[in-house]
Amino acid sequence: GVITGLAVGGLPDGTVQLADLATTGTASGSTFLRGDGAFAEAGGGKVIQIQSANFTSQFGFSNNSSFTATNITVDITPTSASSKILVTASASIWKSASAAQVNSTIYRDSTNLGHNFYGFGEYQISSSGSGSVQWHVSYNDSPNTTSQITYKVYTRVQSGYSGNMGVNDVPTNITAIEYST
Repeated sequence: GVITGLAVGGLPDGTVQLADLATTGTASGSTFLRGDGAFAEAGGGKVIQIQSANFTSQFGFSNNSSFTATNITVDITPTSASSKILVTASASIWKSASAAQVNSTIYRDSTNLGHNFYGFGEYQISSSGSGSVQWHVSYNDSPNTTSQITYKVYTRVQSGYSGNMGVNDVPTNITAIEYST
């Protein structure tokens, strides 16, 4: 198409008026210009630190009426009391019989973050004899502290049975990620 009055080579001088933008803040590689004319950092949460621990030893447990601490643990010291901590843990769990129920949870120091009896779920394999499952949990915690925190996996098995976490020395992991919102 043709635009009337447009010369070959572009717009004539004085055709476009430049607007004088009133801005606040400082332009940089980590800021953007918002619609209100202010330079700001991108919003949303930021990962502050990650603490992770891997284990390759099997942990045995039996006849537990209450949760028992395992060897799966990680420490983190939040940089701000308003930070959130995303805790993830995974392990293979073996139990001695199909009828045995296994419950696993995560503690922050002495506080059970899961249900007081079921933890983060109950695991039972519907087959005859023993069996194993892969357990994985993610939990967003708000510890409201700048003191060191210990997150640890706890587990229990129905009375009269036994179990192992980290079956056959298969690696287990626990990770704590501090982030801001």
